[in-house]
Amino acid sequence: MRKYKEYKEVRLPEEIMQKLEKGAEAGKPVTLGEAGTFEWLNQMSAKEGWQMVWSAFNFPFFVLEREVEKAD
Repeated sequence: MRKYKEYKEVRLPEEIMQKLEKGAEAGKPVTLGEAGTFEWLNQMSAKEGWQMVWSAFNFPFFVLEREVEKAD
């Protein structure tokens, strides 16, 4: 067995983006946590083992990683 890191870039879900945009438009910016970003990331971690590694790299895209085991 060999272990390695797998990466992917994902865009924040539309419902989170809408909450962020509405807050900004109303003059009351919403934090990423208030918009539901951490709940979304926790679900990605629990269901598929992904964790965030770069958050501000190319907003609204996050880079996620997970450890993978593969038979040689």
